[in-house]
Amino acid sequence: MKDKIERFSKGIFEYELPFICLSEEEIRITVEAGKTYESSFTISNSKLRPMSGVIYTSNRCMLIENDSFEGTENAIIYRFNAAFLKAGEEFHGEISVISDCGEKILPFHIQIEVPHFMTSLGKIKDLFQFTNLARMDWSEAKKVFRSADFERILLSNEERYKFLYRNLIKSISTSQALEEFLIAIHKKAMIQLKIDKTQVEYQVPEEGISDKLILTKDHWGYAEIRVSTDAPFIQLEQKFLWADYFIGNAHQISYAIDPKHLKPGNNFGHIWIRTAYQTLTVDILCKDKKSWAKKTSNKRE
Repeated sequence: MKDKIERFSKGIFEYELPFICLSEEEIRITVEAGKTYESSFTISNSKLRPMSGVIYTSNRCMLIENDSFEGTENAIIYRFNAAFLKAGEEFHGEISVISDCGEKILPFHIQIEVPHFMTSLGKIKDLFQFTNLARMDWSEAKKVFRSADFERILLSNEERYKFLYRNLIKSISTSQALEEFLIAIHKKAMIQLKIDKTQVEYQVPEEGISDKLILTKDHWGYAEIRVSTDAPFIQLEQKFLWADYFIGNAHQISYAIDPKHLKPGNNFGHIWIRTAYQTLTVDILCKDKKSWAKKTSNKRE
């Protein structure tokens, strides 16, 4: 108004007012139930001159951060609050702009959708879709599982699983917690391992022996596998491995027999392969070269 008075005092009169320009013709958005959507639009005029005005909205869920403005180009921030709204609801309304350049109506259309996580597989809205994500990308599923919104989004209608989740998420190992959660809610079976041999016998030459076990799994998922032995003559290449080390469903466990640690006669040892749910045992019998060479000599005599 002050600008107008100054122009009038100088004899400058405008008979054709500039018209309002809005950056958007309408607002059409989808908002996740329980969240707040924030965006903005700009107000200017056809002659790019300073202007001032006020803004009103017809819906209490549509909030305007700055309900008055003044300037050549004015950014108006708005928020739609869907904190207490339900998926499937729709809202229609108007944002009214009243200024010294006239009035303008900005209509809005709001669709409330089911809460979800946006992932590489698209929107994840339920435990079935979450299980598919875990099967395809375990690392990404772990991030979703650890999210502060996991319970709100995926367990909102699953009261029976909330107590389970709250206890498992305290675990140091997110992978183990996720594995146990999916098993407990019957979305996957626990991994079962098999070994190609459970008993082996060697006659060990001076240079020693290298061999391997073929370990197979029957299902996707997470497993921390510990490999150990009770015999100093059994040298393990790996003491820890994980299910994602497998090529397909198989993995080789390599080991060697060190003759330096063999005693005369028969030497007994074991290799144990353990997970949180299973223990496999391989019995190993080794005869040092001197003992089996002596027996061979006696037979010839």
